[in-house]
Amino acid sequence: MGAKRMAGRSHRSESEWRAILGQFERSGQSQLAFCRQAGLSPSTFQVWRHRLRLQSSATEFIDVTPVVSAPASRWSIEIEFPDGTTTRVRG
Repeated sequence: MGAKRMAGRSHRSESEWRAILGQFERSGQSQLAFCRQAGLSPSTFQVWRHRLRLQSSATEFIDVTPVVSAPASRWSIEIEFPDGTTTRVRG
C-alpha cells in the first residue's frame, strides 16, 4: 500500500482502507491474523471497518420485494443486509 510514514506510523487514505478491507474479506482469515500478517494495528483496522460500514449502509439503497405466499392471517418479513446478516419478523 502507498501509506505515508510519519513518526513510525502509517497514514492511509480512505481508498487504501477500502482496498485493505476488500483483501481481508477475500482472505478468509480472522481479523487478528490478517492484521498481524499485514502489519496493521487491530484497533485501527476495527475503526476503519466500522467507519466504512456506516458510510456504506447509510448510502446504499436496498430493494425490498414483498413475497406473498403466507395466508392472510399470518405474515413475515425477512431482510438480508449486504454483510450477510438476516433479520426475520413473523406475525
